[in-house]
Amino acid sequence: MVSALESELAMHRLRTEALSAEQMYLEARAWIGANPDIWGLVAGHARAAAHDRRRFSMKREFEDLRDEYAPAGEMRWKFRNSLTAPLARFLLQEVPEVGPYMALGRSKVDRYFDGTCSPPEAAGCDA
Repeated sequence: MVSALESELAMHRLRTEALSAEQMYLEARAWIGANPDIWGLVAGHARAAAHDRRRFSMKREFEDLRDEYAPAGEMRWKFRNSLTAPLARFLLQEVPEVGPYMALGRSKVDRYFDGTCSPPEAAGCDA
């Protein structure tokens, strides 16, 4: 599935350099697929934070992980700050108990998570 998402992302990159909401969503999905071990570690940290009733920040998590791990995958994904918004939302789907301990600002990817639009791999957003 990662290769299909990577192909879709590559087509989007040809159209524009700025990351659209769709690109951010697709890139975050591909990052999770390319880095399952690191994603599992992130989810574990989120579960521990929720259990301990501690604040959890995806940006802070990326800062901590940058020094310890080299992301893998065909495209050699990096810990890019532009991915933290969609990754935080994917994390909430996987670890909903961390929700009260995360502060989420508004993001252009929200429409794929709040039901406004279907995810890009399904049908995208007609709006």
